[in-house]
Amino acid sequence: MSTFFSYYKNYTYLLFLFLFLLHCTPSSCRNIADVTRRTPQSSSQQNSQNNNSHERILYDTYPNMQTWGDGPHLAATVTYSFLSAYMIDYLSLDDIRAAFGSAFSQWADVTPLNFMELPEVWKTDITIGFFVGDHGDGYLFDGPGGEVGHAEPPRDGRLHLDGDERWTVNLAVDPSEMAYDLESAAVHLIGHTLGLRDSTVIEAVMHPNLTARTRKVELAYDDIAGIQALYGAIPNTPNRHPDPSSSTSLSGFMETRRRRFGWNTLLTFVLVSLSLL
Repeated sequence: MSTFFSYYKNYTYLLFLFLFLLHCTPSSCRNIADVTRRTPQSSSQQNSQNNNSHERILYDTYPNMQTWGDGPHLAATVTYSFLSAYMIDYLSLDDIRAAFGSAFSQWADVTPLNFMELPEVWKTDITIGFFVGDHGDGYLFDGPGGEVGHAEPPRDGRLHLDGDERWTVNLAVDPSEMAYDLESAAVHLIGHTLGLRDSTVIEAVMHPNLTARTRKVELAYDDIAGIQALYGAIPNTPNRHPDPSSSTSLSGFMETRRRRFGWNTLLTFVLVSLSLL
């Protein structure tokens, strides 16, 4: 009988140990946003849907889910620098840095990504500059109007703005009818450097059209869904754009699946283990 109880205790102890380790495996503790990936639809299909754009998730990513860091849903520090020889003379470098700093913050607010500016003498993930015409990357700028910028996806990271455009960091003080808001363009182009392609959702910052004298810097649900599909969400951070009207169609959209391991769990395990010895 004593031998039986000895085996029983050992078996129970191993069972609790197995459950404890299962509870704390990296796969169960990984932060994964609950999002739904939908393929782009035709205009007629889109128009047949509810007009609330929050109910349409039409983001697109580059092939193979290209990201910075060690892989999808893993935190990463992304570095960037400004090419001093390719700036514009009517905006100070400090103003340009501030506009891009705010643009990077839009993406940092909804992902575990960290962004760090470094001097241009360092090799950085993203390089930022203003160029005109044929500037050596195979994508010619077309002068005022038309294309205002382009950027490469992860592992390249070149971000180019058309130096022939009229750029501003404050539309309120720039009277030009052809002035483009720098931060608005930066948010969109940074999205490309992080792995997002253009979206068909008009309200999204990843929609490819930016008109003069327009400011568009706040991420839409489509943008957040796309970037969190690539990098995950910030642990224990609620949706920064709560919208009760979309809670039905996007149930759990901003929730994270994360099991917590705390001192109460450890104490329970220790007490149960001691009782079985």
